[in-house]
Amino acid sequence: MNSFLTVLSGHWPLLAGAALCVLIAAFFAAAETSLLFANKTRLHQLSEEGNRRADAALRLSQERNRLHSALLLVENMLLVLAVTLVSVVSLRTFEHALHAVAAAAILMGLVVVFIAKIAPKGLAARDPDRVSLLVAVPMLAVMKIISPLAAATASVADFFSGPASSRPLSC
Repeated sequence: MNSFLTVLSGHWPLLAGAALCVLIAAFFAAAETSLLFANKTRLHQLSEEGNRRADAALRLSQERNRLHSALLLVENMLLVLAVTLVSVVSLRTFEHALHAVAAAAILMGLVVVFIAKIAPKGLAARDPDRVSLLVAVPMLAVMKIISPLAAATASVADFFSGPASSRPLSC
């Protein structure tokens, strides 16, 4: 056990990077849930009273497709990066590649489901108005940065849905 911890301590930058990716993905999962379930009437009222964060939350919730496309893209990129970093550590830690891949897959499957998805969405669903006010301004900044790439990705997805499709394949 001591040698296992020694091996892991040599890979702390990779593990810290993976943890950071999971936490940022969890932030985006909470943002998505809170903006979806926030009381729009209450946000309108706060916005009319001059609350800048409520105005930002309303703008984001009105651009649901763009928001969802951007969140989907960023969350998936972060989670793939986290899994890749943990896989590198696992391959360097375990003697057999099959054991390394199995350990990384099981560990990261649990981490993604519970830490990056269920927990943040559950917390955001408990008080979506408050959470949406906390995440709205940072999400607007992310949207400005990610939207062009998300739009290009959505266009590619729409292209693959074909001309016979009545609805776009993208969000």
